[in-house]
Amino acid sequence: MPPKKTAKKKPRAPARKAAKKKPAKKPAPTTGLSQRGYAAHRKKKGLPGHTLWAVQKALKAGRITRNAEGKIEPKQADKDWLENTEDQAPPPGQGELFTEGYHKSRARHEEAKAQLAELLVKEKKGELVPREVVAQAYADEFRAASEKLQTLSARISHTLATTRSARKCQQILDEAHFKVLEELAAGSPEEIEEVDD
Repeated sequence: MPPKKTAKKKPRAPARKAAKKKPAKKPAPTTGLSQRGYAAHRKKKGLPGHTLWAVQKALKAGRITRNAEGKIEPKQADKDWLENTEDQAPPPGQGELFTEGYHKSRARHEEAKAQLAELLVKEKKGELVPREVVAQAYADEFRAASEKLQTLSARISHTLATTRSARKCQQILDEAHFKVLEELAAGSPEEIEEVDD
């Protein structure tokens, strides 16, 4: 019998050396903020639009933009927000003059609100009286004075009629006028008594 043929095995390729693994590159640190982070940034700086809703609205309107990573760059976004917001942006051609005028106007408005608040506090404390109340009080006083002086002659006329001397008439009139003026000054009107001879 002929010898058995054995299948020749293919020679193996020489073992390859394991390739050195290179350390994975760390992604570059992101400098942007999330929407919530940017809202917190605005709140910390005391800027308007410090809510998540306001940031989302500004992104949707295109007033601020995201970077390539989808984050918001705070410095650029603050600048864009100021430039692209209609309430704060000056009209074309007016530049700093408008901004300065706006701030002065706003300061006057805030000062007026503060003064009004002070007046309301003083009024509540009773330190101030409304103009209408004072005007009404004066009108009442003048009306009372007018009525007293108009009725004075009717109240003392019978006494004057019985008086024979001019000097005594003048004395009676002076006393009656003095009593009316005293009552008005005291603020407590009393009925004038008839003057006897």
